Amino acid sequence: MPSKSPKSRESKELKNNPHTKQPSSEIKESQAKNTSQLLNVTIAGINAVQIVIPSDLAKGVLGTVASILITVQSVIKNKSNFWVIVEKCKTIGEILKRATKDTTDNNLPGYLAHALSELNLLVDDINNKVVSRKKQGWFKSILSVTIDRKQIASWEKDIDSALKLFNARLCDST
Repeated sequence: MPSKSPKSRESKELKNNPHTKQPSSEIKESQAKNTSQLLNVTIAGINAVQIVIPSDLAKGVLGTVASILITVQSVIKNKSNFWVIVEKCKTIGEILKRATKDTTDNNLPGYLAHALSELNLLVDDINNKVVSRKKQGWFKSILSVTIDRKQIASWEKDIDSALKLFNARLCDST
């Protein structure tokens, strides 16, 4: 049986050690407040970009991204675990604004249409899983649910990969 890495053991020991300082409730409240502010600003920014870009496909991607963030904002207990996802969603908005500012769906270059479609599939999948979790949580706890940190980290990697692909296609076209 493989042994756990020393770092993994240390981390577990620190978490379970009663003498280890855990974040105070003030720190947790501050993190939650900062995350809520970031969510508000990011949702507003995405909604603003949605208004100015002409591509319906890009608007759809941004609408789904906003939906994910609104669900996180209103229902998810562990909002602070979504910090990186929120930042990546902000990046999606910035990239789509830059990439589609002068294009409609009718004149989207093939590489851009494909990249947008891939991004759309990814954010739809994440949104469906977040909404599904929300529905499951509805029966358990009327007000809020928690999403596993490993699942969030997996979404972070997926979004990061999609953004790298999207950026690579944009760079290849210029």
